[in-house]
Amino acid sequence: MRRMLVIASALAILLIGAALWLAPATWLDHALQRGSRGALSLTDAQGRVWQGSGTLQAILPGVEVIAIDRVRWTVVATELVQGRLRFSLLSVATGKLLVDASLSRAGFTLHSSQLEVPAALLATISPTLREAALAGKLSITAKEFRWAHQQADGTAEIVWNNAASSLVRVNPLGSYRIEIKGAADGVTCRISTIGSGALKLSGTCQLLPGRPFGLDATAEAGENYQRELTPLLRIFGKETRPGVYQLQAASGIGFE
Repeated sequence: MRRMLVIASALAILLIGAALWLAPATWLDHALQRGSRGALSLTDAQGRVWQGSGTLQAILPGVEVIAIDRVRWTVVATELVQGRLRFSLLSVATGKLLVDASLSRAGFTLHSSQLEVPAALLATISPTLREAALAGKLSITAKEFRWAHQQADGTAEIVWNNAASSLVRVNPLGSYRIEIKGAADGVTCRISTIGSGALKLSGTCQLLPGRPFGLDATAEAGENYQRELTPLLRIFGKETRPGVYQLQAASGIGFE
C-alpha cells in the first residue's frame, strides 16, 4: 500500500510539473495583475510560463495604460526543487537585465533590479496619491534585498526623476531619492532631494509588520514657488510654517 501511495504521489507531481511546463505565457498576465492589484499587466505574451516574451504595461487609475518595456523572461527550473521560483526579466530592445528575483513561501529576494516605471503608478497606492496626479519616472535599483519571515535584509533605492503633478504648473518639481534598508524588525528608509528644485523633500519612513506606514518628513516649497505649490502641498499635509508642510502617511501602505 505504501509503495502504491509513493508511486501515485510521484505520478501526481510529474503530471502537475508537466502541466505547468506546458502552461501558456498568458497565465503570467493573470498572476501579475492579481499580484500587483491590477497595477501591472503583460500583454501580447508569447511562449510558455518558463520562457517567453511580452509587453509589460502599467495600468493607471482611469484605465489609462502605459507600455513600460517589451520584456523576455526565463524561469530557473533547478530552483524549483528547493521550493523557490527564480526568474529573470530582460529588456528585448537593449538586452538589459531589469529584474532577477526569487519567490518562496517564506518571502522574496530581489537579487538585482534596474527597473524604470512611470511615477503615475503611485496613484494605485492610495486615494491621496491618486488625487495628486503625479508624473515623472521611478527608477528602482536593488541588490540582494530580502524579505522573509517578516524580516528584511539588504538595500534598495528608488529615484524619482523629474517629479511633477498636474495640479500645479511647475514642472519639474525636482528629483528625489528614497534609500531603503532592511532591518530585523522591518524596513527603514531615508528621503532626500537630489540637487535643487522648486520643492524640497526630506525625512524618514518605516514599514513594520502589522503596523501602518510610518512617515516623518517635510516638503518645503522654494521661495518663489510657495503660492503655486500650495494646492499640491495641502493634499499631503499640514503647514507648520510658511511654505513648509509636515507630510502625512498615505493610508493603505503596510505589511500584513
